[in-house]
Parts: sequence; structure tokens; C-alpha cells
Amino acid sequence: MGLLEELKREAENARLAKEREEARQVELERIYHEEIRPRMLEIHRYLLEMIDHLNQVTWSVMASYDFPGIGKVENLLQGGYRISIDSLQNPKKIVLRFECVAPEERKYVIDSRSQADDASQFLAAQRVPFTEWPIRDGLHQIIGLAIQAKLRVWVNLIFEVEMDKSSIRVSSHNFTGITEISFLTDYQNIDKLWLDQLGHYILRKNECFGQLDISEEERRQIRQHLELERKQYELTNPTDETGREKGGIPDGILPKLRKILFKPIR
Repeated sequence: MGLLEELKREAENARLAKEREEARQVELERIYHEEIRPRMLEIHRYLLEMIDHLNQVTWSVMASYDFPGIGKVENLLQGGYRISIDSLQNPKKIVLRFECVAPEERKYVIDSRSQADDASQFLAAQRVPFTEWPIRDGLHQIIGLAIQAKLRVWVNLIFEVEMDKSSIRVSSHNFTGITEISFLTDYQNIDKLWLDQLGHYILRKNECFGQLDISEEERRQIRQHLELERKQYELTNPTDETGREKGGIPDGILPKLRKILFKPIR
């Protein structure tokens, strides 16, 4: 093959590859605007409404954490919910941030220097004020460390579009422990059922959100079951005496909150 023929073939391959990539990007943009964008906005609306309700009711959400160097501490109160979104027109990232706080300041005794270092570093990273002092034996040798603090953990739940995969990545930081968990979810899975499961997860009523791969057939069966429950509920409750939206699922998180907040006028 002559030089010109080889160059021509390479140029043609490059042109075709460029066209394929441009077509792929156009398709990805189409999927984002027609499918993913509306679902990101729905996630944002759901979280905004849930946070607004939670800020007005007295639902106590408790958590426990295994703190580095300190060990397991229970009965941390979850609250202080805040939400941010990078764009209200074309959202690509939503962040829900809140904290879990111990009810009071306490002293924690740590047996080793390495564990004490782990605890100090973690508390500093979480911006938790604390005091520490050494524990000595009868020979004045340091045998441990005491830390006094009102423990707190900052939690982030992040929903971020991954354009190349036409999916939404859900990440949790310090929610199920001092750890990070991340998984991809297909945009087609995000519906009212998915949002209600998310609400249960945030309020720690569901520990396995996103960890199980539910087939479309299983989702269809769940939807049918919920629809049957809804119809049975409406038959036995012909008038809305609870403030629940018509057609709302009785055991959904938002309907429960609306029931508390919006009492009917009698």
C-alpha cells in the first residue's frame, strides 16, 4: 500500500471515529435532557419537601457510630439537614448534608497512643472541639489518653450524574458508619417507589437502599402491591380525614409527614 493510500485510510478512520463520538455525545445529551434531568429535579424536590417537613416535626432519628480510637457510641441525634444543587436548570449534582450529634459532652478513655492519634485526627477532621490529657500509672508512665468531647459526625449523601454511563451515582459519606459507599443507579429505576425507599433510608428505616439489584419484574410486582393497598385504603377511607394527598401511599415517608403537618380544618 502506498503512502497516500495509507494516509487516506487513517484519515477516513479518524473521520468515522469522530462522527461516532459526536453521535454518541448527542445521544448522551438527549438522554440527559429527556430522562435524567427530570429525575434529578424530582430528587431535589423530594428532598426539599422532606427536609421542610422534618424541620417542623419532632421525629427523632437516632444513629450509632464506631468512632476511630473510641469505639461504638449510640444515640447520636440526626438533624441539621441542608441541601445544595449545582443548577436548577440543568442539575448534575445534589448534596444532602446533615449531622449526627451526641446528646452531651463525655469523657472517653483510650488505651493506646495509636488509637488516641486515630481519635484525635478524626475529631479534628470533623471539626469537633475536644480536650485531651494523658493517663499515667503509679510510675508516671503514660498508659492511655482521655478525650472529652461532644461527639459529632458530618454526613453527606451525594447524587451525581455520570453522563458517559447515563446513570446517577449515589454516594454516602459517614452514613452507614465512618466509611464511604457508592453505587450507580439506572435513571429508569428512579420513580416514586425509589424516592420513598430513599426517604426510608435517610431516616434509617431501611438499611439496604441501593445495595440490592431489584429486577424490573420485582419492581412491577411491588408497584402492583402498592397500588392494591392504595385502592383498598381508598375504599375504607372514602374521605381524606388525615390530610394525606389523594392517591398517596399510606406508609410512605412524605405522606406520614404531611399527615402530621397539615391537619384538616374541622
